[in-house]
Amino acid sequence: MEQESDGPKVTPDTSSYLKLEVRDSLGNISFPEAGGGAANFSPCFIQYKNGDMDGWYTVSGPDTGETWIVHNAYDSNKKVWSPYKSVIRTESGALDSYSVSQPSAIQVGDYYYVAYTGSSNNEEGTQGNCSGIFVARAKTAEGPYEKWNGEGWGGSPRPFIYYDGPDIMQGASGASLIELDGTLYIYYTWNSADLNGSLVSEIRLAKCSASDSDWPGALQFYGSVCRGKGHTSDIEVKYSEETGKMFAVGIESVSENNCAIVCFEGNTPELLTRVSAVRSGIYNGISSIGISGSVNGHIRAQSTSNPYIMYSYESMSENGYTSRIVWAAVKLFLAEHTDISGKPGY
Repeated sequence: MEQESDGPKVTPDTSSYLKLEVRDSLGNISFPEAGGGAANFSPCFIQYKNGDMDGWYTVSGPDTGETWIVHNAYDSNKKVWSPYKSVIRTESGALDSYSVSQPSAIQVGDYYYVAYTGSSNNEEGTQGNCSGIFVARAKTAEGPYEKWNGEGWGGSPRPFIYYDGPDIMQGASGASLIELDGTLYIYYTWNSADLNGSLVSEIRLAKCSASDSDWPGALQFYGSVCRGKGHTSDIEVKYSEETGKMFAVGIESVSENNCAIVCFEGNTPELLTRVSAVRSGIYNGISSIGISGSVNGHIRAQSTSNPYIMYSYESMSENGYTSRIVWAAVKLFLAEHTDISGKPGY
């Protein structure tokens, strides 16, 4: 797929806030390859200017804790999704041997890059905790992929964002990749504890040059960039070309029947602020979410393409409850006020 040009540069309006409204549900995407009882969650997808899409998801089998990443494609003319295909799997004896999950995809130059959360059961990771963020690349969306090994591409994988906190905590997870003006921005969740034992749960940022083919080894790390995170799970961040703002969505589950899509925005990449919560037009029991973006992680002007969300929700199957993926059309709009006060759990 050829690279697609960005829209014109826009100066963000610092007196307004970017919000989201769910418009039309478009139904379920085809079920995962592992059959009944398998769970399908953590969607991310690239939307091209012609309307076609590539999607990546986490799949877990019904009888094992192993997770892997699958890919499918949407044909906008036929209005159908292709079957799932496994593209990134756990690797025995490696630092991602226990699980690979939470993909985030971007295309830079000749390669698709998929960052993912990985963990192991060896001395550098305990039962899925102490997760780190890995990345794999391929020349086509469906692969084959080669993983970053700490010094180059291929061989035994190593995380490019390494967690070094207490081994009872989740660690680093849920990366989002965005290329903007030649810089690659990597947002990720950091769940750890400080020296006093107090929990630390924040969204952090790293940067590097997008032109460096070995960019995972050349990151500049920053601290927390998110205000008002609360109980929000891992968020996905995109750049809105129409408003010049960073925009992010995440999930908050106050209770089993009280879930919301929580929105964040930022006038600069270094600061995201919680601005709204969306409960209308979505299923209960939602657990992970992605929002459509261009090949470099941008949300285009809505006069160019319609943005979509994909999210996972729990449904009943013959083997009990499992997670499915639904997608829906959304509208982004600017408003003068935030609307998070008075909501449960905030």
